[in-house]
This record gives sequence, structure tokens and C-alpha cells, in this order.
Amino acid sequence: MATKTYISRNTIPHFSVGDRRVAFHPSSMGNSFFTTDDPVLQRRMEAHPWYKKKFMLHSEEEDDKSNKPNGADGTNKPDKPNKELKEMHFDTLADAKNYLATEFGAVRSNIRTTENAINIGKANGVKVVFDK
Repeated sequence: MATKTYISRNTIPHFSVGDRRVAFHPSSMGNSFFTTDDPVLQRRMEAHPWYKKKFMLHSEEEDDKSNKPNGADGTNKPDKPNKELKEMHFDTLADAKNYLATEFGAVRSNIRTTENAINIGKANGVKVVFDK
């Protein structure tokens, strides 16, 4: 199963595809993105009249993990995360917002709580720690 990311430049389209609502998420660089791993939704989006006019395919990642055995005995074992998070310490939420916005293009208005900052940091490979 592939995970596809769609991009829309300078617009933030919201529309329905069948019974699903598609809402692109804006970034601070003027682009907006929508990511899905649902093959039915992907086919329907690529058949939509706005495809290649208001939005297009940005990237596609193949998930081959489910088809290949991980262990020597042929069983599928969950992979251990081999990527450690880089730890960053902040005094205030505003400091964390500034860092996440400048380094990763996170939208400042979407970071309203410390939990939001921690989750956005995790998604970008950073462990956000607030010193008190």
C-alpha cells in the first residue's frame, strides 16, 4: 500500500470525494498538503476534475514492510524505531513555536498548547521539552 501526498499551491481546497471530505492543510510557505494511504480515496482524488488544476501529486512512498518477513524465522515482528529524536529544550511555548516555524515550516497559529508543540516536534524528529 502506498502513501501519497498531494500538494496545492497558493490555494487551500476543501471538497468531497464520494462520502469523504478532503481538507488540505496549509503550511507557512503558501502550499497546502493532504496525505492519505487509502487506495480508493487516491483513485477518486486522481479522477476529480480539480486534479492537476488546483492540486497534484507531490510524493509517493511505498510501504513494503507488510510483505517482507523481518525475523529469521519468517515472522513479521514490529520494527524498532532506529531513529532517535533530537532533544530540544525550551523555556516557553513561544520559543518552541518560533523554532518549529523556522526550522520545519509549522504554522504558528496551529501550535496553541504545549501538547501541539510536542506532537509537531515528534512528527519532525525532535523531542520538545519544556523547562520549568
